[in-house]
Amino acid sequence: MRHWIVSSCLGFVLTGRFKPVCAIVWDLPDCRPRTAYARRMNAVFYEDRHCGRIADTYAICSLLRGPIQYDPPPITGRRGPDPGY
Repeated sequence: MRHWIVSSCLGFVLTGRFKPVCAIVWDLPDCRPRTAYARRMNAVFYEDRHCGRIADTYAICSLLRGPIQYDPPPITGRRGPDPGY
């Protein structure tokens, strides 16, 4: 989980969105740097298609989470009976 958080923070620094770097790289057009990065991450995490799995996980989670609401609803005050003090 720590890798996901660090990668998301780095993605925020790079793009302004909390999106893992592997998902950002996976969305790029096919080129040599993208292929080299994907191969390196496959070797680091000992899995095939690591960046694709991260991009798929991010896409599914963002669909389940829905749009991020930055403006919280206003605080309307107490909703119970008046305590009288």
